[in-house]
Amino acid sequence: MDLKLIKAILYSPPESTTYYFMKSYRACESYFNRIVFIGLRLKGIQYSQAEKIIRTTFMPIRDSLRKGLSLIDEQKGKKIIQQEAVQNSFNLFLGFSAPYRNLVSHGVLTEISDQRTLELLIELNIKMLKEIEHEIGKTFNLSILDEPQKWGARKSKKVFTENEINELKLGHDAREPISIGEAERLYKEINWSH
Repeated sequence: MDLKLIKAILYSPPESTTYYFMKSYRACESYFNRIVFIGLRLKGIQYSQAEKIIRTTFMPIRDSLRKGLSLIDEQKGKKIIQQEAVQNSFNLFLGFSAPYRNLVSHGVLTEISDQRTLELLIELNIKMLKEIEHEIGKTFNLSILDEPQKWGARKSKKVFTENEINELKLGHDAREPISIGEAERLYKEINWSH
């Protein structure tokens, strides 16, 4: 959860580049992860454990906003998601921005050459985040950028078990990268032909 990136995208003038579009998309992902993180902390999950859950759980982007807001407050979360501008912008994000992100991220496109498309993608990502942030502010009188303590999270000594975490139905385990030591060992074992 890159708060610095989220703030930069929300509060700095945008650039019309494919690189900036990808930055704005990463800011959206970070923002949704931040919502989930705050929800986990409000459920009593320790800070470090909540960070690990965010890092090691694969949650489709289409589920992250709803699940995060329901962890914070199910009823208020539903109201936010049902707001017309939030719902429509999030659906457009999933149908327009997410596919372009995938095309660029997976090397199908190296640049988004159509300027109108690029500008709309960037504007959509930014305005969607601002709309969600506005509705969260109206509903909770807080910001997702606020620290979890401001939201009411308290220090916890309890470590949640895997079963307790699975009951939250966040997603499935993402594969963690192997350690650098293991990677170096395996790398040295490769019989390079050149």
